[in-house]
Amino acid sequence: MAIRRFFLVFGASLWLTVGAEALGPAARADLAPELMLQELNTSLVAQSMPRRLLRAPVRLVTRISPGLLLASLSLAGGAFIALIWLHLYQQQRRWQRVELARQEVKSFRERPAVKNVLDILDYEEYRTFYINHPKDGRLIDFEATDYRLRRALRSHDQMVKMRCGLDEIKRLARQNAAIAPKTLELVQQYDNEEFIIETTLRDWFDSFLGGLEYFEILIESGLVKTEEIKPFIIYWINLIGDRRYRRKGGSGFYDKLFHYIHWAGYG
Repeated sequence: MAIRRFFLVFGASLWLTVGAEALGPAARADLAPELMLQELNTSLVAQSMPRRLLRAPVRLVTRISPGLLLASLSLAGGAFIALIWLHLYQQQRRWQRVELARQEVKSFRERPAVKNVLDILDYEEYRTFYINHPKDGRLIDFEATDYRLRRALRSHDQMVKMRCGLDEIKRLARQNAAIAPKTLELVQQYDNEEFIIETTLRDWFDSFLGGLEYFEILIESGLVKTEEIKPFIIYWINLIGDRRYRRKGGSGFYDKLFHYIHWAGYG
C-alpha cells in the first residue's frame, strides 16, 4: 500500500512539474503554432497510437529542467517517508493497545473473586471454596451448587424480603412466640452461615461483571479496539451467553445470571 502511494505521489508530482515547464513563458515563445501542428500531423501519420503514448512521457521528461526534476523527486521522496512513518506509527499504536488489553485482562484474572467465578463457570463438577466468617473469623467451606448460586443471584427486592422475614422470625422468638424449634434452627443456621455464603457469591459475581463492564469502557473511550480485546474475553462471554459452553446441570443458574446482569445494570 505504501509503495502504491509512493508511485501515485511521484507520478502526480512529475506531471505537475511537466505541466509547469510546458506552460512556462519560454516554452510558449519557442513553440510556434505551425511547428506544433506539423509535429502533430507527422505523429498521427507516422506512428501508431500505442507507440505515441509510450513516447510522449519520455519526450516530456527530457524537457524538464534538472531543478524541477530534483524538486519533484524530493517531494515524492518526502511523501514516501511520511507514509512509511505513518504506517510505523499506526503499527506502534496498535501494539500499545494490544499490550494494554493484555495487561488489563491479566490484572482482571488475578483478582481472587474473579478466579473463583471462573472456576464456577469453567468446571462441570462442584468445587469446594473457603471463606472466613466476617464476625468470628472461622473458616467456612461450601460448594457452589446450582441451587445456592441461584439464591445468591436473586434480585435486590427478593433479598430484602428474605432478610425481613428472617428478622421477623427472630423477633417473634425473642417474644416467646410459638415457633417450631426446627424452624428456629434453620433460621439461625441460615443467618450465621448460608447468608454469608450467598452474599460472598454475589460479591464475586459483581466483581467479575464489573470487570467486563470496565473493558467496555476501554473500548468506548478509544483506548483499545473491540478486535484487540476480543480474543482475551470472548471465552467468558460465550460461557455466559452461549448454551453450548455452559456447565452441565447449571441451566437454572445461567438463566438467573442472565437476568441478574440485566436488572443489576451490567448489560
